[in-house]
Amino acid sequence: MRYNSIDAMRLIAAILVVSLHIPFPSIVGKMIPDIARISVPFFLICSAFFLYSTSLEAFKSNSLKLVKKATSLLFTSTLIYFCIDLIIWRNWDRIIQQLTLFSSLDFWFFNSVPFIPVGWYLMAFIYSILIIRFLYKFIPFPSFFWYLTMVIGFCWWFITGTYQSFFFDIPMPLKYNTCWIVCYPFLIIGMLIAHFFKYEKIPSILSNKVLILCIIFFSSSSIAAHFIIKNITGSPVNGTGYISTIFLVVALFILLLKHINNGKRLAYLGKNYSMYIYIYHVAANYLLCALFGVQFTFPYNGFINLPFDYTIIINPLIISIFAAIIPAYIHKIISRLILRKNNK
Repeated sequence: MRYNSIDAMRLIAAILVVSLHIPFPSIVGKMIPDIARISVPFFLICSAFFLYSTSLEAFKSNSLKLVKKATSLLFTSTLIYFCIDLIIWRNWDRIIQQLTLFSSLDFWFFNSVPFIPVGWYLMAFIYSILIIRFLYKFIPFPSFFWYLTMVIGFCWWFITGTYQSFFFDIPMPLKYNTCWIVCYPFLIIGMLIAHFFKYEKIPSILSNKVLILCIIFFSSSSIAAHFIIKNITGSPVNGTGYISTIFLVVALFILLLKHINNGKRLAYLGKNYSMYIYIYHVAANYLLCALFGVQFTFPYNGFINLPFDYTIIINPLIISIFAAIIPAYIHKIISRLILRKNNK
């Protein structure tokens, strides 16, 4: 079965991820990030939805394929980011500092990957899948255990993230809010949706109208939460999501499941390019900034001086195009070289 609507949403979610790091200009750029926080949860729920199976053997096979794919992408993208870092900054002290992460707890437990700021997602995803794969052999799904660990994961997500200022006086590093402990509960949600969808146990009350109202309400409450937390605590809002983010992404995902044939034109792009956009948009930003000499401090001047505001070129849409096309082309070349080598 083709899930066109979900594949199409992958593309939108990927561009929303870009908007978290390279904001849209004006007031739009201030409001979108709070809604865009659904992006990573959406990718996780989506992966877990297609991973789930009542057959242990099928589940083991599916999970192994996901781990191999994510590991390959993690290795390749880290290497590409290393090369980009070396070329545009030409700073060995910076390189050595990043390399020391490989021997740290930040890398092995909190999934801080050297050179690639968004690499934590791939590593955390691999950890979470392997943990679930191991537990799935011994513990029935769904059961109290899965619900309990899901809730614990979300508590960690809230306490170390956007609600941390209610618990700590000193801001916590973002690495605590972007690790496998945060990925795990969203994967469980994806599996739960798949389980109930398979047995047609999605509550009938969740009609299109109700789901759309939920999406509007939780989108608005996500934006409101940002301002409320900031005004109450007087501190910046650090973290990757709110309580409303969970309900928003679940409502959106279920709505897409009910309209799986929609979005055919975007489905191909979402299926084939969304992960490239997600993983490589930071690299595309680095390269474009180095080309025009903006945003970051480089050891040389930009090669092109723009006679207009650089945000016309360096914005989420343009960055997404670069991040989709160039890495996909590089990966195709690498795949062809590997195939030729294997065929000899």
